[in-house]
Amino acid sequence: MIIKSVHLLIVSLMLLAACADKQQYVINCSSELLTDGHMAYLFQREDDEQLVKLKTAVVADNSLLLKGGVENPVDAVLLVCDSTSFNEVTFEFVKNEPRPVVANLILEPGNIVVSLSKEGDGVRALSSGAQFNDLYNKFHADADSVRAAGAANDPDKFFGFVVPFIKENVANIVGRLVFDYCHWSMPKEVKLELLDSLEKYHGGRFDELRKETIERLELQRKREEQALSVQVGKEYKNLEERSVDGKSVSLKSVVENSKNRYVLLEFWMTDCVPCIMEMPNLLALYEKYKAKGFEVYSMSLDDAENAQKWVALVNEKRLPWVNLRAKDAAKVRNEYGIYGVPATFLIECATDNIVGVGLRGEALSRKLAELLDE
Repeated sequence: MIIKSVHLLIVSLMLLAACADKQQYVINCSSELLTDGHMAYLFQREDDEQLVKLKTAVVADNSLLLKGGVENPVDAVLLVCDSTSFNEVTFEFVKNEPRPVVANLILEPGNIVVSLSKEGDGVRALSSGAQFNDLYNKFHADADSVRAAGAANDPDKFFGFVVPFIKENVANIVGRLVFDYCHWSMPKEVKLELLDSLEKYHGGRFDELRKETIERLELQRKREEQALSVQVGKEYKNLEERSVDGKSVSLKSVVENSKNRYVLLEFWMTDCVPCIMEMPNLLALYEKYKAKGFEVYSMSLDDAENAQKWVALVNEKRLPWVNLRAKDAAKVRNEYGIYGVPATFLIECATDNIVGVGLRGEALSRKLAELLDE
């Protein structure tokens, strides 16, 4: 008996030691908007945006309660819905009604209260009561105030608020979440400057950003470096793709054509409105300067699914120059450091040098007049 008791004591101490690194969280939600019998699912968001189920509970008396342990604060989602409308294996909804309750929250030690309110046809959820949930709420409230004060359409003003917040909070989960979700619309110059600053002063702590975010930032840095290699004064980089009629045409063959003096390398996509709006101007310039040695090497960055749309648009607009579609758009974007379309590079055939970048509209008209009007 003594040996058995000692054994049980040792097992108990081992279990306590295993749980020592975890601190307890409690999630409460009580609302008439909750339906008895519905299931509550608590998920953790992984780096790749995949969800990992942590806990479940059943709504009773219009309330739910979830308890558990967490080592460090993590990005989480609370989903409350009719279990018959949700597939727990695939995490997919099999029907849309009744509408689920979705609460984004930070899973952290402490008491987290989820409050629900009607918002249009759905339900708005707000998590509060614990340190980082409250800080995240404050950020969103302050961001709404900044937008209301006139920054909604002014990136400089808005990111003038966001960037200092990220710098101040990058060592905690809130700063990293704000960066994860705001960096998509952040001007690239601001983003790269911020990233340099954060890496310099915070080092490895900043590596806790989502894997997807880090990969995207590394890609942008690579494109930034590539963009520097195709600026004015640099030699163009050869490309070769198949044209609308299926023939393989290299940029080099067009540049080295004795009839051509200047070649405009243009990148575009069929769903790019500015690209389509530029076509009449480019058609007019082509007609005006073709005989003087102006040619266009136009490459679509549309994927294979939009290939027929690209062919149809080229034929509909009767684009008379060299029209091709990139087989590997990502590779081409990296090669020329392209962040967005339209993107243009004006090449001087006699020197192989780029003499203009980003030219379109009136700027392209002036440049061609300067080079080709005699």
